[in-house]
Amino acid sequence: MDPDEYEKLRLLAEREGLSVAEAVRQAVEERYMVSAEKTRRQQALEKLFSLPPIVMPEWSELKKELADRRGALLF
Repeated sequence: MDPDEYEKLRLLAEREGLSVAEAVRQAVEERYMVSAEKTRRQQALEKLFSLPPIVMPEWSELKKELADRRGALLF
């Protein structure tokens, strides 16, 4: 890091009430920990929403099937 970059970082850290080391730790955590987790979750959601829709029968048909399998006492 060149001296100008370090000075900008020092001023940012000072404004936040942090040491330069703490500011760097927070940036690393956000970039490599939190951001990576957000990316993983976003990819999982995209995969979930890209699945084909599930065609479900009407409730009356489902209810009859459940009653046939588990007994009419459920309904």
